[in-house]
Amino acid sequence: MGCYWPWFICFLAGACNMAIGELVFVYSQYDIEYAQIEREAVAAGTSDGAEERAGKLPNPWQAALVSALAFAAGAAIPL
Repeated sequence: MGCYWPWFICFLAGACNMAIGELVFVYSQYDIEYAQIEREAVAAGTSDGAEERAGKLPNPWQAALVSALAFAAGAAIPL
């Protein structure tokens, strides 16, 4: 049972690494898109549809979770 610890630690570290990377990537994309939506709303002088457009942006936390699960599935079932 002790020989599985290195595998589990690598598994956990890899999943966390992928999740954090995806979170940073998607959150930066979200931030840029949200700022663009706000700029367009200010330029148009209205906020009609701005909240609706912002609601369609990707969720960084959901992307991080999916990325971690995808890594975990790939690591748990070697090809």
